[in-house]
Amino acid sequence: SWQPYLSGPLILASIGIAFWLVFIVEPRFWWAIIPGETLTSLALTNALESVFDDSEFIFLLGLALTFALIPILTIPGKNKRHWAWIPAGILLIIGLLDLPASMNFMPYFFGIALICAGLLLAWNALKPRK
Repeated sequence: SWQPYLSGPLILASIGIAFWLVFIVEPRFWWAIIPGETLTSLALTNALESVFDDSEFIFLLGLALTFALIPILTIPGKNKRHWAWIPAGILLIIGLLDLPASMNFMPYFFGIALICAGLLLAWNALKPRK
């Protein structure tokens, strides 16, 4: 029977959809993105809990997406809400650090981080000065 496994995720997703509908009907209520996507991420995490032993990374990556959607989906103009990129980036890093050990991501993380830092330094050094 699917009911014990999907009843919780369906309830969470339906509440999240209600918040998404608030944002779709009235886009100036941008705040509805936060509970809408948070509940959607929580529903996905709850649904995949039986598949992954460690599913917290799904929720953290979903929260990163939540904050990334705020400046992407809000009305263009003066209030683009660029502040939301800061928690999105932090949650993305934490979510990537929390990936399950079975994915063997951690041995490569620091190497990838060093390469990215080197590319950033090279890009800053080589970009034209004004």
